[in-house]
Amino acid sequence: MDVEYDLLVTNRLILIPSAEINVAFSEDEEISQGAGLSKAEFDLRLNYDVIDRTISPYIRFAYERKFGQITDFASDEGEDTQAWFIAIGVRILFRSPEFFVPGEEISPATILSYHPI
Repeated sequence: MDVEYDLLVTNRLILIPSAEINVAFSEDEEISQGAGLSKAEFDLRLNYDVIDRTISPYIRFAYERKFGQITDFASDEGEDTQAWFIAIGVRILFRSPEFFVPGEEISPATILSYHPI
């Protein structure tokens, strides 16, 4: 299950907290999967919309923790059972021209990204 919410700090600066919880209904040692709550991840992503939400550089801080039998499997394989992550990236939104509303302005980045098959 994954939950996130967009919090507008300004019209262009957006803070997105999110949480993801993974639950397995059966145990499978072959793929190192135990039954029950297996992993939880909590993160904060800060986006800055540059061009009409088409291009958004971001920085993301995340915390991940493993639970139950997954911690045993991870320890046996020499993996960490909890970790912090920092990621920096760019989100690019591609929209197909066929979905544009008549009279809507089309950005050059969107036109260049459209390649019909």
